[in-house]
Amino acid sequence: MTVADGLEHLDWRGSELDDRAQGGIGPQLEVVDEYDVIFVKETGFMGFIEDPHRHFGAGALAAEHKAHPARVESTVWQLSCRLCLALCKGRYSDPECLDAGGFQPVSPACGRIGAGTSSARVRFSAPLPRACIRSIRGSDGLRARWSLRCPKGWDAGCPHSECMPVLQVGAAATTPSCHIDDTVSEPSFDRVAPMKHAHAVIGLWSAVIAGCADVEDHSRAAFVQGVLVDDNRIWLYRYAPVVAEKFASMGRDRYDFMRGSVALHFADLERPTHGGPSTRFLNVPDATAVLIFGDPHPENATVCRTNPSAAEPEPPLTVEFVDLDAAGYGPWILDLRRLALAMSVLMADLPGCSETCRQNALVAVAGGYLDGLEPAAAVSIAAAQVSSTEDWGTWLTELFEESLEEGAEQKKVNRYAPEDVDGVRRLQLGPDTSLVSLTIDEERILTELTKRMALPTNFRMLDAARRLGSGVSSLAALRFVVLWDRGLDETTDDALLQMREVIDAPAFPGRPNRAMGVFSSNHLRVEQAAKQLWTRPDADPLHVTTRVDGLSWKTLSWTSYFQDVDHLDIVEEWVEGSIDEQDLADLGHDLARSLAASHARARTMTGLSSRSVILADIDSGGGSEALEVELLSAARSDLERLVSDHEIFVSLLETEGPLLGAEYLLDGVLP
Repeated sequence: MTVADGLEHLDWRGSELDDRAQGGIGPQLEVVDEYDVIFVKETGFMGFIEDPHRHFGAGALAAEHKAHPARVESTVWQLSCRLCLALCKGRYSDPECLDAGGFQPVSPACGRIGAGTSSARVRFSAPLPRACIRSIRGSDGLRARWSLRCPKGWDAGCPHSECMPVLQVGAAATTPSCHIDDTVSEPSFDRVAPMKHAHAVIGLWSAVIAGCADVEDHSRAAFVQGVLVDDNRIWLYRYAPVVAEKFASMGRDRYDFMRGSVALHFADLERPTHGGPSTRFLNVPDATAVLIFGDPHPENATVCRTNPSAAEPEPPLTVEFVDLDAAGYGPWILDLRRLALAMSVLMADLPGCSETCRQNALVAVAGGYLDGLEPAAAVSIAAAQVSSTEDWGTWLTELFEESLEEGAEQKKVNRYAPEDVDGVRRLQLGPDTSLVSLTIDEERILTELTKRMALPTNFRMLDAARRLGSGVSSLAALRFVVLWDRGLDETTDDALLQMREVIDAPAFPGRPNRAMGVFSSNHLRVEQAAKQLWTRPDADPLHVTTRVDGLSWKTLSWTSYFQDVDHLDIVEEWVEGSIDEQDLADLGHDLARSLAASHARARTMTGLSSRSVILADIDSGGGSEALEVELLSAARSDLERLVSDHEIFVSLLETEGPLLGAEYLLDGVLP
């Protein structure tokens, strides 16, 4: 079966067109004999796939056209006319164009199909502004083009004239009746760098052919691609395959996409064309200069326990946003908005979590933030009170219990560095642990780190490895795991820590001054942020920083006393019925309370009390009710945009390749 055969057998039924006209979204799939016909409404893309693992290049179309010119021209022609109707969002100029019924002649810019299918033409009842051209690149490196031409010229106007889509293949552009405007014609395809992943064989940019292209979709895709490629620029130059792994993770999971696209969210908020809700707050001086976390989503929240001491043999457990890579001075409400978005993304993946379920959790987030601004807000819990606490919800209470139980049995050390038959621990390398041997250069860096960092007294390194595949935003960052002790012969003092490269903070929207020069380096930025934002500076007793080889580094405790919130665990327990809507609301409240308490204990960039500044700013914007209303509106808007962007992102991975086409946008990036 040839490509032309597939085109000839394609039949867009009226019911399918009506579904699309009524706002149907997502790819539409129709099986045509041996081919799958893929229609993607968002981009106006039509393609044929022989099987899910093989795409044809544009050169295949050229070969078909050379062998069967009349058939290809005729069938592409007819398909183009039909797709005009499919892509005009139900605004047809003639309700009789299809016999399905229900179409209203709303828009004068959309076409109709002529009476004869063998000589179909697209008619326009009003002139279009210009001839648009779109092209695709195939796996064979050839570019095919489809454009819309008007024989009399667009500027002259051509009401009721026959304006024909032109298929350009081979050395000349052709149409069934050969009406070509030479002023806009150009070679049909040219040599380009081969794409690693093929685009589809027939990229019919049907929206353009119909004069009804949704420019917003194409513009948005370009914006998403540009921001995310630029945000990962340093990693792309260093080792692009790790970025491909990061992008793949973001494509598989919307929550991971949210984690890895903070730069995109902030870039949107910075644009005057964003269209989302603006804020009633940030009126008070210094309200945009509060020390914030930058991205306090649930998985950045950790139950912590500092080391016991003579003065504190059973230290309390605290809840901290321990990842400070995005920390800096910015609008306080930005942190709250990111938390609300993260909770919304999480709940969107919970079957049966209704609009009321999601709204109640977001109301709890707003209330928790207000509670956390109170000086007496609960920020820690004594070990003896974990089983009887009423200050914390079910989810964090379970993490408190796991911290005490698994920490006492050294669960993480036993998993990653079990004792051998001689009673000696060694890190376990392999896919099960995501640990690999160090290179010579990595050993050198690690040696320098241990020399420069203020590590515990009598620190002795027993073993070390590189850790792969951890995190999302920081997935590409260098990360080492170190097995260490304080010099005892037995294994009772064996412990683990991580040494990780500190990545750059995002550019916060809403900052008239980017505060350049406030922090002289990334490692000093996270060090100072920990001293102010954490419940206690030693919440992570191993948190120290330094600089080696031009990179900023930090150490982190890697112990089972530290327990992270995991969104996949939440999904699993929700599906099993172990948690309910109230548990989600309690989690949102508890995290927002911890967030606000962190903000409140810090100082603004000019040294003012952040608590006083935030309280005054909330009052200036309408108080607690206004905050709740705005947070609900912003979360809804941000979630809608993120869901749409994730679909665009997945489409970009398919069409541009695992690096989003970075190898063609940036010189020197090697796939």
